[in-house]
Amino acid sequence: MLFIITVVISTSLLIILLISHKPRRFRKMLSRFNHAAAESGISIAKQELIGKRVIGVDSEKGKLLFFSKAGNKHEGYFVDLYDIKSVEVNKEYGLTFDKYSKKKIAETDVSKIALHLFYKNGAKRLVLPFYDKMDDQPSDIVLRSHQAKEWRDLLSSIAARDGRLPGQRRLPAFRTYVEAA
Repeated sequence: MLFIITVVISTSLLIILLISHKPRRFRKMLSRFNHAAAESGISIAKQELIGKRVIGVDSEKGKLLFFSKAGNKHEGYFVDLYDIKSVEVNKEYGLTFDKYSKKKIAETDVSKIALHLFYKNGAKRLVLPFYDKMDDQPSDIVLRSHQAKEWRDLLSSIAARDGRLPGQRRLPAFRTYVEAA
């Protein structure tokens, strides 16, 4: 009986530790995100956590900040939305061979969902990932698709109004932040 109680308590503690560790990583990422925004002189009016990514917008100044984490690096994209011609949601599909047999054909499923930002000057489009089958849970597809559409609508409306002030400071388009060990 004592053994069962010990196993139950230790399992519960392990679950609590795993759950509490995850928000700490997100708080750290949000802290870096907010620091980068403040450092660049933008105030985030709306922000959202999207898996291992954070997106935020300063709708008054027309600036977008997108952070993603790869290994121990945080990559940040600053985008002047007044330079954007259009924003599109793009879904990539892949084949699934999990239940593949001679009688059954391979199934297609969504492998990636991303926002594509197209620049007015014809520069290479910027791709902001919202879902990647390799990193995210399949159960997240519907939510990420909905988030991508909401952000497309918001960013498109800001880009369309082109409210840039004369002499407004430009932001660097890309930065990499490395976590201190």
